Amino acid sequence: MASDHYVDIGRDVDAPAWAGRHGAPGGVVAHHWTSGRKQASFADSVIATIDHELLAALSSRHVVLRHLGLARQVVVLDEIHAADTWMFVYLARALEWLARYGVPVIAMSATLAPDQRRQLVEAYEKGRRARVSALAEESAVPRDAAGLVQPRFRRAASPMPEIPELDDYPRLTTLAGGVVTTRNAPPGAARGVDVEWLSGDHAALVKAVEPVLTAGGCVLVVRNTVRRAVETYRELRRVWGESVSLTHSRFVAFDRLRNDDWLRETFGPGDDGDRAGRIVVATQVAEQSLDVDFDLLVTDLAPIDLVLQRIGRLQRHAGRSRPAAASRPRCLVAALEPSPSADVVPTPERGSNAVYGAHHLLRTAALLAEYDGRPLDLPTDVPVLVRRCYGAEPLGPATWQNAMTEAERDFRKAQSDAEHNATVYRLRAPGEASSLLGLLANETGEAETSTGIAKQVRQADGGFEVVLLVNDQDGLRLLPQFEDDRPLHRDVPPNRETERLLARSMVRVPGWVVGNESWTDQVLNDLSENYFREWQKSPVLGGQLVLLLSPELTGRMGPFIVTYDAEVGLGVEK
Repeated sequence: MASDHYVDIGRDVDAPAWAGRHGAPGGVVAHHWTSGRKQASFADSVIATIDHELLAALSSRHVVLRHLGLARQVVVLDEIHAADTWMFVYLARALEWLARYGVPVIAMSATLAPDQRRQLVEAYEKGRRARVSALAEESAVPRDAAGLVQPRFRRAASPMPEIPELDDYPRLTTLAGGVVTTRNAPPGAARGVDVEWLSGDHAALVKAVEPVLTAGGCVLVVRNTVRRAVETYRELRRVWGESVSLTHSRFVAFDRLRNDDWLRETFGPGDDGDRAGRIVVATQVAEQSLDVDFDLLVTDLAPIDLVLQRIGRLQRHAGRSRPAAASRPRCLVAALEPSPSADVVPTPERGSNAVYGAHHLLRTAALLAEYDGRPLDLPTDVPVLVRRCYGAEPLGPATWQNAMTEAERDFRKAQSDAEHNATVYRLRAPGEASSLLGLLANETGEAETSTGIAKQVRQADGGFEVVLLVNDQDGLRLLPQFEDDRPLHRDVPPNRETERLLARSMVRVPGWVVGNESWTDQVLNDLSENYFREWQKSPVLGGQLVLLLSPELTGRMGPFIVTYDAEVGLGVEK
């Protein structure tokens, strides 16, 4: 091959220093957008969060690469009930495209609402119909200059297939060839779960869990916010000492993995874990996808599907020895004052209200109040409870109705706003242009940076990730729990091993730290001082914010004091 045979694909290339236009050894240099994380979708098997599938519905640069990767896969989506209104806008459009390519999709959830089930089926059916008609209509249907089908030639949409709804569990819904079938799978072992209301402060919580703990049992306490979880942890720690542990989303990735491993080892299947007399305080991170078992559950009030998910951590493993105080599965529900009654409208705890909204919290309270004196029958009651919570049936006493009507009005408005705003950057549907290139009406740019497009497939809450490092007299270092004293050179691009360590040093900062404009400017000004030019060349660290702590693990970020503790996580105080 001649020495000047060099193909320059793109001007911004990750080419070696010797690869010039003249006199360079022969070869092809790939553009940077084919390197790094964008290659993952082309693997034979890909394990990822749902965000990577949702990004296929985002009008973004290089979205074609995602479609090429997904078009050759079988897609399995787990815990899809966790997608909120914003995410469902992208999930439905992504399913349309997957069906357009003929990609089989398996979507799984133990607590899926009927309306969500209908949306998923209808989205996939729309894509299937686009696939069936594409070749027949391609040459016959007139299109405008932009490649869009001219409206007067659009065919009238035929009705979507009906979805039979059953109140049995578990349920399997199948869409094939435009026909929907619903059938029941063999149910798991039936069990009754007693639900009780827990009112009052932390003293009431201590009193409620004491009989189980002193008898050698273990307790899971699930709070709806990190602030509330940390407060509960500290109060229980004063009473029960080192028997109390904490896990939530504001730990660096290294500690999150360590916490999850410890939970599985201690409370998972088998009798090898030292579980006697232990309390775990957690947020939603313990809600699903962890095969753990506790003798007693205390949970903040949440929408009914999430309460049921949390109950899935309660006496999960049959045959385990339980203390007499936990001879039956019991779930204590907190964060509602006063306890539900016909006389007074209860008020959800402020943080819970901010996370979930009062509408579904009050409907859940009304449903659970119906079980006064009788247990939940699981899994039989699961589909009935979910359908009623997310349906239009009036729930609760007459005295609650004004408050519930107002809460529903607020919810409907927030839902409508979220759906409208989410569609701004959504990829157009299959069939609306002659090619993917014609669908990028609102291209949003790079889809891989932590501070960019990823925010658009989830409703932005202002939160952001930082790499948390220690800055001492010898330079930059990892947090002490890494037990790795190697210096980190800010003027040298990190190698692959260092990139992995830095990725495990990331932690999420809560969105309220940028709650007003002056705070935002101060926070970003402080973080921008930790800009290391050589690190920007890394596909993992490029554009990533860095927060430096003192050897005492404290730091400053605008008007906030930041601390980190391996047992408590990230602390931010103004």
